Amino acid sequence: MNAQDIKTLIDAMASSDLAELRAVRDGWSLELVRRQGAAAAPAAVAPLHQPTLRSKPPAAAASVAPDGVVAAPLGGVAYLYAAPGAPALAPVGAAVEAGATVCIIEAMKVFVEVRAERAGVVEAVLVQSGQEVDAGHPLLRIG
Repeated sequence: MNAQDIKTLIDAMASSDLAELRAVRDGWSLELVRRQGAAAAPAAVAPLHQPTLRSKPPAAAASVAPDGVVAAPLGGVAYLYAAPGAPALAPVGAAVEAGATVCIIEAMKVFVEVRAERAGVVEAVLVQSGQEVDAGHPLLRIG
């Protein structure tokens, strides 16, 4: 199951009145559950967002190059938001403290918080939310 398959299922659920959807394919299973009181958004307007975190994810310190580039500690799907509709974790211009969560990477259904190793100001975000990254891929630059 790839990101496009998941987006298709999310869009199908968003354009229907389904409360739950479960799909199994190629050894993967995906379960989507609509929260009570959540209005269905039109599929054409609803962007693909990362799933809401059900529990506190483990943290992983990202490596920071001398030029301030924060690299992914593992491969997976990078998310710039903690939940759909939430503000960005580390937008350009934001001051971040050492240990602050700057990104979340989903790998094999596990959400890992990527934390800044040093304090500074976010100069550039080098990935898009929902983008697949490999270990070592540049995520953002802190000056």
